[in-house]
Amino acid sequence: MVFKKRYFYGCLIAVLLVWIYPLDLAAEFYKYVDKDGQTFYVDDLSKVPPEYLDQVNVYKEKYDHLPAEQRKTRIEQEQQQQQALEAEQLRRMELELQQAAEREEAERKRQEELARQKPVETPVTIEGNRVFVPVTIGNNGIEIEVRLLLDTGASQTVVYRDIASQLNIAKRVVPGGQRPADLHRGRKSQLLKSRA
Repeated sequence: MVFKKRYFYGCLIAVLLVWIYPLDLAAEFYKYVDKDGQTFYVDDLSKVPPEYLDQVNVYKEKYDHLPAEQRKTRIEQEQQQQQALEAEQLRRMELELQQAAEREEAERKRQEELARQKPVETPVTIEGNRVFVPVTIGNNGIEIEVRLLLDTGASQTVVYRDIASQLNIAKRVVPGGQRPADLHRGRKSQLLKSRA
C-alpha cells in the first residue's frame, strides 16, 4: 500500500513538473556519409558510428531558436498561410479550367457556324466557252462518275446512250423522241433520245 502511494505521488509530481516547466527540447537531426557514399540521417547523435563523428552535420528545426509558445504560434501561422496559399491555387486552377472549357465551347460553336456558312464548292472544268461539272449518277445501286455540260437554261438532263446502258436504264422511246420522266434520288429527270 505504501508503495502504491509513493508511486502515485511520484507520478503526480512528475506530471506537475512537466506541466509547470514545459520541456524546451530542440529537435535536431544529424547527417553523415559512410565510406560507400550512402547518406544517413539520424535523430540521435549516439546512432552515428564513431568513425563518422568528425563529419556529422547538425540540422535544427526551423523555429528551434524560439520559446515554445512563439514556436507554436509561428508554426500555426505558417500552416494557415500554407492552407490559404493552397486554397488560392485551387481557386485559380478551377478558374483556369472553367475558362479553358468556355474557350473550347466557344471555338466549337465558331467552327460549327463556319461549317454552316462555308459555301459548297464544286470543281469544274472550263474548255473554251463550255463548263463541265463532275457528277455521280446512280440507278438501282449502280453509280458512275461522269462530266456533264452545265447549261443554266436547261430544264432537262440528257445523257448519252452508253451512260444509260451502264446504268441499266431501259430504253423507252415515246412519240416525239422523249421517254417518260424517271426519278433519280428524289429528283425528276428525263432521258432524251440523243441525236448523233
